[in-house]
Amino acid sequence: MQLLLREAEPQDIEYIVTSWTAAHGTVQRLAESSLYELRQKAAIRRRLASTTALIAHLEDTRDLILGWAVGSAEDLTLDYVFVKHAYRRTGIAKKLIGALLPPKGPYRFTHPPAAFVKLNPDPNKWVYDAYAFLLND
Repeated sequence: MQLLLREAEPQDIEYIVTSWTAAHGTVQRLAESSLYELRQKAAIRRRLASTTALIAHLEDTRDLILGWAVGSAEDLTLDYVFVKHAYRRTGIAKKLIGALLPPKGPYRFTHPPAAFVKLNPDPNKWVYDAYAFLLND
């Protein structure tokens, strides 16, 4: 089966919001849980309104999301990339990022996944900028 990418559709948004929020459990433990969840989900929805979200799926299961990425090619920003655990280390994240961002950076990222940080990204190519997520500039 072939891996395909598509733009997120309205029915995908809740999954993106929920999985993105849950992925930051460390932050959630530091804040009051319900307040964190409420504020983070609102911020993610606001950001989704001004960026592109791509969905990875297999050709015969369009509604089964294997992973997703959110960002903006215009301002060279990757907000977050998420791949379900069973499908990690298969190149899905790389394919999502490659489809979302142009080939030349430098790029900004607003939410560093743990695996991304472990890769020790080139600081001349990737710059951490959490405030881009909050300011939408």
